[in-house]
Amino acid sequence: MKIWYVSANNYWFSASLHLEKVPIGLYYIERIVTWACSITPDIPLPKIKFKVKDKSNWEYMDSNDGWTTLQDWFGDTQNLFHSYVCTPIHNFVWKHTKVIHIDLPYHFLKEKFPVEFERDLETEWDDEDREFRVRAEILATYSDKQFRDVYKTLNYEYKNETLK
Repeated sequence: MKIWYVSANNYWFSASLHLEKVPIGLYYIERIVTWACSITPDIPLPKIKFKVKDKSNWEYMDSNDGWTTLQDWFGDTQNLFHSYVCTPIHNFVWKHTKVIHIDLPYHFLKEKFPVEFERDLETEWDDEDREFRVRAEILATYSDKQFRDVYKTLNYEYKNETLK
């Protein structure tokens, strides 16, 4: 299964085109597990006490003696299912996914994929961010112009070569 998508950042004015290649069987297994994770009920776990063996995790507990309850440690059945079923399967699928990542100029991709940038709404930026964004957009516009010049040159040369 090939999945194409565009990612953009309207703070840094950076954008990328991505292609993920996932084996079809793994793709559907991941979809099924994601669906199962979303319908798993939120049943609180019982307050059965147990001692955590790894002392490095003790700092995350209310008491520093290593004792906690199932409910305090895992939460509910959905958290438990997500931690021990969904996440390992997602990690396995991701390990077998090949990703091709192409950085392209922000304005170029915005022109080519306008639907992907519809959610690129202006947010409230403070004055420091606004100044940075102005500089970042100037650089993005400059790199976009440079990219388009090279793109036109290469495209022109390619057409001349193929017509010979």
